[in-house]
Amino acid sequence: MKEKFIEVYDGIFPEGLLNSLESILFDSKSPINYDLTPNFTFNPGLTNLNSKDYGVSWVNVINKDFKSPNSSFYLQPLYHFCTYKNLILMDIINARGSIQIPSNLDYTPPPHYDCLDPNKNSLPNIDILLIYLNNSDGDTVLYDEDQKTEIKRVSPKRGRCVYFSNQLLHRSSLPKSLPRAVINYNFLTHPFYE
Repeated sequence: MKEKFIEVYDGIFPEGLLNSLESILFDSKSPINYDLTPNFTFNPGLTNLNSKDYGVSWVNVINKDFKSPNSSFYLQPLYHFCTYKNLILMDIINARGSIQIPSNLDYTPPPHYDCLDPNKNSLPNIDILLIYLNNSDGDTVLYDEDQKTEIKRVSPKRGRCVYFSNQLLHRSSLPKSLPRAVINYNFLTHPFYE
């Protein structure tokens, strides 16, 4: 089993790649957006809340089959990161991009694990990579198992990424001033042998 970890990086993604990813999420006329279907969605754990209580997120999900014409492009940042970290990408569980719309609501989304087994336990060998596509507020907060003790807070900054273990509870914060654009990957890796 992997140990818990949190790593934050700035400046490892080429500016052209960040521009293209930002275009995917913000420009509905972009040809790259061809096969991605944006949906107004809400955090599934918040099914008792409606949009006026929580706000809206715009989410693009790449399905597990990765057969859409733009999937290979959408996954380039993950390949780039694995090369940077000297990791072998074994499997991609999920990939999605989202924009959280600014909100003045006094609400804190609950901490969660991205990937759970059928008994709702965290899957410990899965890694998570969040890539921020713009400067915004709306920090990502990582917690201890007690769901109260904050381990780390990461502020969205264009090109910044946070890489961490699925064994860590985390949540986003609602942005107050600007949209918060993030690409989120859940994946399995293995280190290169030296």
